[in-house]
Amino acid sequence: MDDEEVVVSAIAVFIGISLRKKKRKAKEKKKRTWAKPWLMRKKYQGAFQNLETELTTEDPKQLTNFRRMDDVAYSELLQKITPFITRKDTVMRQAIGAGERLPITLPYLATGQSYKSLAYLYRVSPASICTIIPETCTAIFEALKNTHMKVPKTSEEWEQIADGFQAKWQFPHCVGAIDGKHVMLRAPNNSGSQYFNYKHTHSLVLMALADAEYNFIYVDVGCNGRVSDGGVFRNCSLGQALEQGDIQFPDAEPLPGCNGEMPYYIVGDEAFPLKSYLQKPYP
Repeated sequence: MDDEEVVVSAIAVFIGISLRKKKRKAKEKKKRTWAKPWLMRKKYQGAFQNLETELTTEDPKQLTNFRRMDDVAYSELLQKITPFITRKDTVMRQAIGAGERLPITLPYLATGQSYKSLAYLYRVSPASICTIIPETCTAIFEALKNTHMKVPKTSEEWEQIADGFQAKWQFPHCVGAIDGKHVMLRAPNNSGSQYFNYKHTHSLVLMALADAEYNFIYVDVGCNGRVSDGGVFRNCSLGQALEQGDIQFPDAEPLPGCNGEMPYYIVGDEAFPLKSYLQKPYP
């Protein structure tokens, strides 16, 4: 190859490299959007902007079924949690409002729908829903914990619960029913059998004390599924307070038609220990 051919080849290679660089830069400069086009059409086709509006005007009963909550309770809850979940708009895009965050969360809590199916329904990205649902759940807890899930502090408050068990279930001196619920999860990395329970699944335990109307008055969540209900109760704050006598149950009184005094107590199944403050069925 003579010098002239070498020069021509070098020029051709240089031109080829330059063209590839220009194409690459053109691709990089291609305009990008914040979200996929079908997500950006939620204003016109999303469930919150359209289906809820239609049900509000045309079929309020089905709106209650869709939300899993009547309009009065929904409005009250939304008002209470709005300060916790309101976000500011930016120069780039509008924030997802509190009125949209709650409707996304309620179906998840009621049915366990996946984030992806909710994304299709409400036209909100799964990444956003991954943030919206935990934040809204935290806001609901913070807004309601002091009024709707309040542990009684006085003997009079415990006696009101006992009156409810007596009136509705003809069960005297009972101030609560306790049980545990295994909430299945994917085992964390390197956790071994720590979360493996007797049902042969991995779980966290929700321990709850309920009144005669099925309302939670105490909840302990987070113990690993390997621990029995009795073990969870023994280590939770309620079990420790009862064992130490820090809970002000009403003073012992005779049962109806009896002379001997009977203490007030909570009831549980065979997984719990038999105590003066905790009764369970005969085996």
